[in-house]
Amino acid sequence: MSEQFQVKSDLELWAELDMDVERFKNVPPVLTQVYKDIFLSQNNRPEAMAYFDDMISNIYTGRIQEMVDAKKAGHPVIGTFCVYVPEEVIHAAGGVCVGLCGGSQATVPDAEKTLAAQYLPNGKICFRFQGQRDVPLLSGPRFCIRRNNLRCQEKNLGAS
Repeated sequence: MSEQFQVKSDLELWAELDMDVERFKNVPPVLTQVYKDIFLSQNNRPEAMAYFDDMISNIYTGRIQEMVDAKKAGHPVIGTFCVYVPEEVIHAAGGVCVGLCGGSQATVPDAEKTLAAQYLPNGKICFRFQGQRDVPLLSGPRFCIRRNNLRCQEKNLGAS
């Protein structure tokens, strides 16, 4: 499986989403190699993990097409960070849930050119990835849902 594994690309789909295709097109080959090195090289890896291998190989194609089709059919596409929103609520409302990763801090400095510094990093991450037009998972959602608790509110309001 490891020799055949490849994260798929769909340049036409990405162009339809008004993505910066030139900037993003090198991500799938890099992710392919990283996934092979970290996960597919594991000894005694269960065969049932093939399900996840397929999911990752289609992460920038099949899943993106699903979001595009849902939007065309009038269904909301909602991006969430981690487990802050039960997916069942979104599905019950006829929507499509897209899990977003807030682990990359790479976009925070660019986002701070537009957003105030006191905004939390995951908000900056979502904001800037959409502005950079180089993450297909963020080209689909109408809005993103992130956690909000008292600490977040205090930070956003500048309270100590």
